[in-house]
Amino acid sequence: MYDRGRSLVVAYNQESFWFSSDEVAFPSQIHEVHHLKASRVYCGRLGHLSKFENGKQVTIDQSLGDRRSHFSKTSNREDTDDTSATMKEILEQETVLSKAADAVLLHEKDLKNLFDSKKRIYIIGCGSAFYASEIGAQFLQKYTSIPSQAVIASEFVSQRPPLGGDALVIALSQSGETADTLVALEYAKLQGSPIVSICNRAGSALTRVSDVSLVLNVGPEIGVASTKAFTGMLVQLVFLSLIVGQANDQATVQEMDLYRNELLELPTKIRAMLQRRGEITRLARRLRQKRNFLFIGRQCSLFLSEEGALKLRELSYRHASGFGGGELKHGTLALIEQQYPVFAIAPNDHSIGKMRQSIQEVKARGGKVFGILSEGDEVTQNLCDTYFWVPRTLEMFVPILMVIPLQLFAHDVAKSLGRNIDRPRNLAKSVTVE
Repeated sequence: MYDRGRSLVVAYNQESFWFSSDEVAFPSQIHEVHHLKASRVYCGRLGHLSKFENGKQVTIDQSLGDRRSHFSKTSNREDTDDTSATMKEILEQETVLSKAADAVLLHEKDLKNLFDSKKRIYIIGCGSAFYASEIGAQFLQKYTSIPSQAVIASEFVSQRPPLGGDALVIALSQSGETADTLVALEYAKLQGSPIVSICNRAGSALTRVSDVSLVLNVGPEIGVASTKAFTGMLVQLVFLSLIVGQANDQATVQEMDLYRNELLELPTKIRAMLQRRGEITRLARRLRQKRNFLFIGRQCSLFLSEEGALKLRELSYRHASGFGGGELKHGTLALIEQQYPVFAIAPNDHSIGKMRQSIQEVKARGGKVFGILSEGDEVTQNLCDTYFWVPRTLEMFVPILMVIPLQLFAHDVAKSLGRNIDRPRNLAKSVTVE
Protein backbone atom coordinates (compact mmCIF):
# COMPACT_ATOMS: atom_id res chain seq x y z
CA MET A 1 0.00 0.00 0.00
CA TYR A 2 1.34 3.44 -0.94
CA ASP A 3 0.26 5.99 1.69
CA ARG A 4 -1.04 9.46 0.91
CA GLY A 5 1.36 12.31 1.46
CA ARG A 6 4.58 10.47 0.65
CA SER A 7 6.43 10.74 -2.63
CA LEU A 8 7.18 7.39 -4.27
CA VAL A 9 8.66 6.79 -7.70
CA VAL A 10 9.40 3.43 -9.28
CA ALA A 11 11.56 2.33 -12.20
CA TYR A 12 12.02 -1.21 -13.44
CA ASN A 13 13.39 -3.41 -16.20
CA GLN A 14 13.52 -7.15 -16.83
CA GLU A 15 15.96 -7.69 -13.97
CA SER A 16 15.26 -5.20 -11.19
CA PHE A 17 12.92 -2.74 -9.49
CA TRP A 18 14.01 0.57 -7.97
CA PHE A 19 11.85 2.54 -5.52
CA SER A 20 12.79 6.02 -4.37
CA SER A 21 11.42 9.39 -3.28
CA ASP A 22 13.53 11.06 -6.00
CA GLU A 23 14.36 10.16 -9.60
CA VAL A 24 17.95 11.33 -9.13
CA ALA A 25 18.67 8.23 -7.03
CA PHE A 26 18.07 5.88 -9.98
CA PRO A 27 20.93 4.38 -12.03
CA SER A 28 21.88 6.26 -15.17
CA GLN A 29 20.56 3.52 -17.48
CA ILE A 30 16.99 4.17 -16.28
CA HIS A 31 15.12 6.49 -18.62
CA GLU A 32 11.47 5.93 -17.65
CA VAL A 33 9.85 6.22 -14.26
CA HIS A 34 6.35 5.99 -12.79
CA HIS A 35 5.00 8.36 -10.14
CA LEU A 36 2.70 6.20 -8.02
CA LYS A 37 -0.67 7.43 -6.81
CA ALA A 38 -1.52 7.47 -3.14
CA SER A 39 -3.73 4.91 -1.38
CA ARG A 40 -3.30 2.22 -4.04
CA VAL A 41 -2.05 -1.37 -3.85
CA TYR A 42 0.74 -2.16 -6.33
CA CYS A 43 2.13 -5.52 -7.39
CA GLY A 44 5.54 -5.89 -8.98
CA ARG A 45 7.06 -8.79 -10.87
CA LEU A 46 10.22 -8.59 -12.92
CA GLY A 47 9.50 -6.62 -16.06
CA HIS A 48 5.93 -5.91 -15.02
CA LEU A 49 4.15 -3.55 -12.61
CA SER A 50 0.42 -3.49 -11.94
CA LYS A 51 -2.03 -2.11 -9.43
CA PHE A 52 -5.42 -3.03 -8.04
CA GLU A 53 -8.42 -0.73 -8.50
CA ASN A 54 -11.96 -1.71 -7.52
CA GLY A 55 -10.86 -5.30 -7.09
CA LYS A 56 -9.39 -5.49 -10.58
CA GLN A 57 -5.76 -5.80 -11.55
CA VAL A 58 -4.70 -3.08 -14.00
CA THR A 59 -1.27 -2.75 -15.58
CA ILE A 60 0.43 0.56 -15.00
CA ASP A 61 0.74 1.33 -18.69
CA GLN A 62 -3.04 0.99 -19.08
CA SER A 63 -3.86 3.10 -16.05
CA LEU A 64 -4.27 6.83 -16.71
CA GLY A 65 -4.01 7.51 -12.97
CA ASP A 66 -0.28 6.85 -12.85
CA ARG A 67 2.11 9.34 -14.31
CA ARG A 68 4.87 8.07 -16.58
CA SER A 69 7.75 10.39 -17.32
CA HIS A 70 11.00 10.21 -19.18
CA PHE A 71 14.04 11.90 -17.79
CA SER A 72 17.70 12.29 -18.53
CA LYS A 73 20.53 12.90 -16.15
CA THR A 74 23.69 14.87 -16.45
CA SER A 75 26.88 12.93 -16.09
CA ASN A 76 27.80 14.78 -12.88
CA ARG A 77 27.37 11.78 -10.58
CA GLU A 78 29.64 9.59 -12.66
CA ASP A 79 32.42 12.01 -13.55
CA THR A 80 35.87 10.81 -12.60
CA ASP A 81 37.53 14.24 -12.14
CA ASP A 82 37.59 16.03 -8.81
CA THR A 83 35.18 18.82 -9.78
CA SER A 84 32.07 18.62 -7.61
CA ALA A 85 28.61 18.44 -9.11
CA THR A 86 27.84 21.60 -7.14
CA MET A 87 30.61 23.53 -8.88
CA LYS A 88 29.50 22.26 -12.26
CA GLU A 89 25.98 23.44 -11.48
CA ILE A 90 27.29 26.88 -10.51
CA LEU A 91 29.13 27.05 -13.84
CA GLU A 92 26.06 25.90 -15.77
CA GLN A 93 24.20 29.06 -14.76
CA GLU A 94 25.97 30.72 -17.66
CA THR A 95 23.96 28.68 -20.16
CA VAL A 96 20.73 27.36 -18.63
CA LEU A 97 18.84 30.37 -17.30
CA SER A 98 17.19 31.34 -20.60
CA LYS A 99 15.41 27.96 -20.57
CA ALA A 100 13.71 28.91 -17.32
CA ALA A 101 12.31 32.07 -18.92
CA ASP A 102 10.99 30.11 -21.89
CA ALA A 103 8.79 27.99 -19.62
CA VAL A 104 7.07 31.09 -18.19
CA LEU A 105 6.49 32.75 -21.55
CA LEU A 106 4.97 29.51 -22.85
CA HIS A 107 2.22 29.77 -20.18
CA GLU A 108 1.58 33.51 -20.58
CA LYS A 109 -2.13 33.21 -21.36
CA ASP A 110 -2.84 30.70 -18.57
CA LEU A 111 -0.99 32.85 -16.05
CA LYS A 112 -2.88 36.00 -16.96
CA ASN A 113 -6.18 34.17 -16.56
CA LEU A 114 -5.18 32.65 -13.23
CA PHE A 115 -4.03 35.97 -11.74
CA ASP A 116 -7.11 37.85 -12.92
CA SER A 117 -9.07 39.48 -10.06
CA LYS A 118 -6.76 38.12 -7.38
CA LYS A 119 -6.51 40.25 -4.23
CA ARG A 120 -3.67 38.43 -2.45
CA ILE A 121 -0.63 36.43 -3.47
CA TYR A 122 1.27 34.06 -1.20
CA ILE A 123 4.64 32.64 -2.24
CA ILE A 124 5.83 29.66 -0.24
CA GLY A 125 8.97 27.57 -0.09
CA CYS A 126 11.61 26.12 2.22
CA GLY A 127 15.31 26.93 2.48
CA SER A 128 16.66 28.52 -0.69
CA ALA A 129 13.21 28.32 -2.26
CA PHE A 130 11.88 30.51 0.57
CA TYR A 131 14.59 33.14 0.00
CA ALA A 132 13.66 33.13 -3.70
CA SER A 133 10.04 33.55 -2.57
CA GLU A 134 10.96 36.63 -0.55
CA ILE A 135 12.61 38.21 -3.59
CA GLY A 136 9.70 37.18 -5.81
CA ALA A 137 7.19 38.80 -3.46
CA GLN A 138 9.06 42.10 -3.91
CA PHE A 139 8.92 41.75 -7.70
CA LEU A 140 5.25 40.78 -7.82
CA GLN A 141 4.03 43.51 -5.52
CA LYS A 142 5.92 46.15 -7.50
CA TYR A 143 4.75 45.06 -10.93
CA THR A 144 1.23 43.81 -10.16
CA SER A 145 0.11 46.08 -7.27
CA ILE A 146 -1.33 42.92 -5.68
CA PRO A 147 -0.32 42.50 -2.00
CA SER A 148 2.26 39.70 -2.06
CA GLN A 149 3.67 37.85 0.93
CA ALA A 150 6.38 35.20 1.24
CA VAL A 151 5.68 32.53 3.86
CA ILE A 152 7.87 29.65 4.99
CA ALA A 153 5.97 26.57 3.81
CA SER A 154 6.27 24.78 7.15
CA GLU A 155 4.54 27.76 8.85
CA PHE A 156 1.82 28.30 6.26
CA VAL A 157 -0.91 26.11 7.72
CA SER A 158 -0.35 27.21 11.31
CA GLN A 159 -0.55 30.88 10.28
CA ARG A 160 -3.96 30.27 8.67
CA PRO A 161 -3.66 33.07 6.12
CA PRO A 162 -6.87 34.32 4.46
CA LEU A 163 -7.26 32.18 1.36
CA GLY A 164 -10.18 31.39 -0.95
CA GLY A 165 -10.75 31.96 -4.65
CA ASP A 166 -9.43 35.52 -4.64
CA ALA A 167 -6.05 34.47 -3.20
CA LEU A 168 -3.37 32.74 -5.26
CA VAL A 169 -0.57 30.56 -3.93
CA ILE A 170 2.78 30.22 -5.72
CA ALA A 171 4.85 27.27 -4.49
CA LEU A 172 8.59 26.95 -5.08
CA SER A 173 10.53 23.68 -4.73
CA GLN A 174 13.59 22.38 -6.53
CA SER A 175 12.52 18.74 -6.26
CA GLY A 176 8.78 19.20 -6.35
CA GLU A 177 8.55 16.67 -3.52
CA THR A 178 9.13 18.88 -0.44
CA ALA A 179 6.74 17.55 2.22
CA ASP A 180 6.16 20.85 4.03
CA THR A 181 5.28 22.55 0.76
CA LEU A 182 2.91 19.79 -0.31
CA VAL A 183 1.09 19.90 3.05
CA ALA A 184 0.69 23.67 2.67
CA LEU A 185 -0.73 23.24 -0.83
CA GLU A 186 -3.20 20.60 0.34
CA TYR A 187 -4.48 23.18 2.84
CA ALA A 188 -4.64 25.90 0.17
CA LYS A 189 -6.59 23.58 -2.14
CA LEU A 190 -9.13 22.86 0.58
CA GLN A 191 -9.60 26.61 1.00
CA GLY A 192 -10.28 27.03 -2.72
CA SER A 193 -7.11 28.89 -3.76
CA PRO A 194 -5.55 28.19 -7.17
CA ILE A 195 -1.88 27.15 -7.26
CA VAL A 196 1.06 27.99 -9.48
CA SER A 197 4.17 25.87 -8.97
CA ILE A 198 7.78 26.55 -9.87
CA CYS A 199 10.04 23.51 -9.68
CA ASN A 200 12.73 21.63 -11.54
CA ARG A 201 10.94 18.31 -11.98
CA ALA A 202 8.18 17.66 -14.49
CA GLY A 203 5.80 15.03 -13.13
CA SER A 204 6.69 15.66 -9.49
CA ALA A 205 4.03 15.75 -6.76
CA LEU A 206 4.09 19.55 -6.80
CA THR A 207 3.29 19.78 -10.49
CA ARG A 208 0.42 17.31 -10.12
CA VAL A 209 -1.46 19.44 -7.58
CA SER A 210 -0.93 22.74 -9.44
CA ASP A 211 -3.26 24.62 -11.75
CA VAL A 212 -0.28 25.94 -13.70
CA SER A 213 3.14 24.34 -13.41
CA LEU A 214 6.32 26.13 -14.46
CA VAL A 215 9.25 23.75 -14.87
CA LEU A 216 12.68 25.36 -14.51
CA ASN A 217 14.32 23.30 -17.25
CA VAL A 218 17.80 23.99 -15.86
CA GLY A 219 18.74 20.31 -15.81
CA PRO A 220 19.02 17.95 -12.83
CA GLU A 221 20.60 19.47 -9.75
CA ILE A 222 22.66 16.80 -8.01
CA GLY A 223 24.33 18.81 -5.25
CA VAL A 224 22.29 19.19 -2.08
CA ALA A 225 22.91 22.95 -1.98
CA SER A 226 20.69 24.65 -4.55
CA THR A 227 22.50 26.88 -7.04
CA LYS A 228 21.18 26.91 -10.60
CA ALA A 229 17.67 26.01 -9.42
CA PHE A 230 17.71 29.08 -7.14
CA THR A 231 18.68 31.45 -9.95
CA GLY A 232 16.26 29.68 -12.30
CA MET A 233 13.46 30.42 -9.83
CA LEU A 234 14.46 34.09 -9.79
CA VAL A 235 14.37 34.24 -13.60
CA GLN A 236 10.88 32.75 -13.64
CA LEU A 237 9.66 35.14 -10.95
CA VAL A 238 10.98 38.09 -12.98
CA PHE A 239 9.03 37.14 -16.08
CA LEU A 240 5.99 36.05 -14.10
CA SER A 241 5.90 39.52 -12.53
CA LEU A 242 6.20 41.21 -15.92
CA ILE A 243 3.49 39.06 -17.53
CA VAL A 244 0.99 39.71 -14.75
CA GLY A 245 2.10 43.34 -14.59
CA GLN A 246 1.25 43.79 -18.25
CA ALA A 247 -2.19 42.30 -17.68
CA ASN A 248 -2.72 44.78 -14.80
CA ASP A 249 -1.32 47.73 -16.77
CA GLN A 250 1.57 47.99 -14.30
CA ALA A 251 4.31 46.86 -16.71
CA THR A 252 4.82 47.87 -20.33
CA VAL A 253 5.69 45.95 -23.47
CA GLN A 254 8.90 47.96 -23.58
CA GLU A 255 9.89 46.72 -20.10
CA MET A 256 9.27 43.13 -21.15
CA ASP A 257 11.41 43.66 -24.24
CA LEU A 258 14.19 45.19 -22.12
CA TYR A 259 14.29 42.15 -19.86
CA ARG A 260 14.13 39.67 -22.72
CA ASN A 261 17.05 41.41 -24.42
CA GLU A 262 19.03 41.65 -21.18
CA LEU A 263 18.45 37.93 -20.57
CA LEU A 264 20.49 37.31 -23.71
CA GLU A 265 23.34 39.32 -22.16
CA LEU A 266 23.38 37.46 -18.84
CA PRO A 267 25.60 34.58 -20.07
CA THR A 268 28.34 37.06 -21.03
CA LYS A 269 28.10 38.79 -17.65
CA ILE A 270 28.08 35.51 -15.72
CA ARG A 271 31.07 34.29 -17.73
CA ALA A 272 32.96 37.48 -16.89
CA MET A 273 32.45 36.80 -13.17
CA LEU A 274 33.37 33.15 -13.42
CA GLN A 275 36.62 34.08 -15.16
CA ARG A 276 37.56 36.01 -12.00
CA ARG A 277 36.75 33.08 -9.74
CA GLY A 278 40.32 33.08 -8.48
CA GLU A 279 39.57 36.22 -6.46
CA ILE A 280 36.90 34.32 -4.53
CA THR A 281 39.11 31.24 -4.10
CA ARG A 282 41.91 33.30 -2.56
CA LEU A 283 39.46 34.99 -0.19
CA ALA A 284 37.99 31.62 0.83
CA ARG A 285 41.46 30.29 1.69
CA ARG A 286 42.17 33.37 3.80
CA LEU A 287 38.93 33.05 5.76
CA ARG A 288 38.53 29.30 6.01
CA GLN A 289 39.53 29.14 9.68
CA LYS A 290 36.94 31.73 10.72
CA ARG A 291 34.11 30.15 12.70
CA ASN A 292 31.47 32.89 12.32
CA PHE A 293 30.34 35.05 9.42
CA LEU A 294 27.77 37.80 8.93
CA PHE A 295 26.04 38.72 5.68
CA ILE A 296 24.16 42.00 5.34
CA GLY A 297 22.01 43.60 2.65
CA ARG A 298 18.95 45.77 2.11
CA GLN A 299 15.70 45.11 0.24
CA CYS A 300 16.25 42.20 -2.19
CA SER A 301 19.88 42.00 -1.09
CA LEU A 302 18.67 41.27 2.45
CA PHE A 303 17.27 38.01 1.14
CA LEU A 304 20.51 37.35 -0.75
CA SER A 305 22.35 37.79 2.54
CA GLU A 306 20.16 35.03 4.00
CA GLU A 307 20.82 32.82 0.98
CA GLY A 308 24.58 33.46 1.11
CA ALA A 309 24.64 32.58 4.81
CA LEU A 310 22.65 29.39 4.16
CA LYS A 311 25.06 28.30 1.43
CA LEU A 312 28.03 28.78 3.74
CA ARG A 313 26.35 26.91 6.61
CA GLU A 314 25.29 23.89 4.61
CA LEU A 315 28.51 23.47 2.61
CA SER A 316 31.25 24.46 5.07
CA TYR A 317 29.50 23.77 8.43
CA ARG A 318 30.55 27.26 9.57
CA HIS A 319 28.09 29.45 11.43
CA ALA A 320 26.73 32.26 9.25
CA SER A 321 23.76 34.60 9.56
CA GLY A 322 22.09 37.00 7.15
CA PHE A 323 20.58 40.30 8.35
CA GLY A 324 19.19 43.54 7.02
CA GLY A 325 21.80 46.27 7.09
CA GLY A 326 19.43 48.47 9.04
CA GLU A 327 19.14 45.83 11.78
CA LEU A 328 22.78 46.01 12.81
CA LYS A 329 22.24 48.70 15.40
CA HIS A 330 19.27 46.79 16.88
CA GLY A 331 21.42 44.14 18.50
CA THR A 332 23.67 42.49 15.93
CA LEU A 333 26.50 45.03 16.27
CA ALA A 334 27.27 43.38 19.62
CA LEU A 335 28.82 40.52 17.64
CA ILE A 336 31.31 42.69 15.78
CA GLU A 337 34.88 42.61 17.04
CA GLN A 338 38.34 42.90 15.52
CA GLN A 339 38.66 40.95 12.24
CA TYR A 340 35.02 39.73 12.31
CA PRO A 341 34.14 38.84 8.68
CA VAL A 342 31.10 40.64 7.26
CA PHE A 343 29.90 40.27 3.67
CA ALA A 344 28.02 43.33 2.39
CA ILE A 345 25.78 42.68 -0.62
CA ALA A 346 25.55 46.24 -1.90
CA PRO A 347 24.30 46.87 -5.45
CA ASN A 348 24.46 50.50 -6.51
CA ASP A 349 20.72 51.14 -6.27
CA HIS A 350 18.60 53.61 -4.28
CA SER A 351 19.55 51.86 -1.01
CA ILE A 352 23.32 52.22 -1.50
CA GLY A 353 23.62 55.27 0.76
CA LYS A 354 22.22 53.39 3.74
CA MET A 355 24.32 50.32 2.92
CA ARG A 356 27.43 52.49 3.04
CA GLN A 357 26.36 53.63 6.52
CA SER A 358 26.03 49.97 7.58
CA ILE A 359 29.50 49.20 6.24
CA GLN A 360 30.93 52.13 8.17
CA GLU A 361 29.23 50.90 11.36
CA VAL A 362 30.99 47.54 10.99
CA LYS A 363 34.35 49.12 10.17
CA ALA A 364 34.16 51.47 13.17
CA ARG A 365 34.03 48.40 15.44
CA GLY A 366 36.95 46.58 13.88
CA GLY A 367 35.07 44.26 11.51
CA LYS A 368 36.42 43.28 8.11
CA VAL A 369 34.03 44.04 5.24
CA PHE A 370 33.98 42.06 2.00
CA GLY A 371 31.79 43.81 -0.55
CA ILE A 372 29.78 42.29 -3.37
CA LEU A 373 29.46 45.50 -5.39
CA SER A 374 28.14 46.87 -8.66
CA GLU A 375 30.97 47.32 -11.13
CA GLY A 376 32.46 50.81 -10.98
CA ASP A 377 31.10 51.78 -7.54
CA GLU A 378 34.38 53.18 -6.29
CA VAL A 379 32.79 55.03 -3.36
CA THR A 380 31.63 51.78 -1.76
CA GLN A 381 34.80 50.00 -2.86
CA ASN A 382 36.88 52.43 -0.81
CA LEU A 383 34.88 51.54 2.32
CA CYS A 384 35.50 47.79 1.99
CA ASP A 385 38.58 45.74 2.87
CA THR A 386 38.06 43.49 -0.13
CA TYR A 387 35.49 43.64 -2.92
CA PHE A 388 34.23 41.69 -5.91
CA TRP A 389 32.78 43.52 -8.90
CA VAL A 390 29.43 42.31 -10.29
CA PRO A 391 28.44 43.50 -13.78
CA ARG A 392 25.62 46.02 -13.95
CA THR A 393 22.23 44.78 -15.15
CA LEU A 394 18.51 45.55 -14.92
CA GLU A 395 17.02 45.86 -11.44
CA MET A 396 15.26 42.49 -11.19
CA PHE A 397 18.28 40.63 -12.59
CA VAL A 398 20.64 42.07 -9.95
CA PRO A 399 20.00 39.27 -7.39
CA ILE A 400 20.78 36.63 -10.04
CA LEU A 401 24.27 38.02 -10.60
CA MET A 402 24.94 39.02 -7.00
CA VAL A 403 24.31 35.52 -5.62
CA ILE A 404 26.90 33.79 -7.82
CA PRO A 405 30.00 35.04 -5.92
CA LEU A 406 28.27 33.97 -2.69
CA GLN A 407 27.82 30.46 -4.11
CA LEU A 408 31.46 30.36 -5.18
CA PHE A 409 32.67 31.52 -1.77
CA ALA A 410 30.67 28.87 0.10
CA HIS A 411 31.91 26.18 -2.28
CA ASP A 412 35.56 27.22 -2.01
CA VAL A 413 35.53 27.47 1.79
CA ALA A 414 34.00 23.99 1.96
CA LYS A 415 36.56 22.61 -0.51
CA SER A 416 39.47 24.12 1.43
CA LEU A 417 38.15 22.45 4.58
CA GLY A 418 37.76 19.06 2.88
CA ARG A 419 33.97 18.92 3.20
CA ASN A 420 31.71 16.62 1.21
CA ILE A 421 30.44 19.41 -1.03
CA ASP A 422 27.76 17.52 -2.95
CA ARG A 423 26.40 15.65 0.07
CA PRO A 424 26.79 17.73 3.24
CA ARG A 425 26.31 15.88 6.51
CA ASN A 426 22.81 15.48 7.94
CA LEU A 427 21.12 16.88 4.80
CA ALA A 428 19.08 15.44 1.94
CA LYS A 429 18.37 16.81 -1.53
CA SER A 430 14.65 16.10 -1.39
CA VAL A 431 13.09 16.67 2.02
CA THR A 432 10.14 14.28 1.86
CA VAL A 433 9.22 14.32 5.56
CA GLU A 434 7.78 17.17 7.62
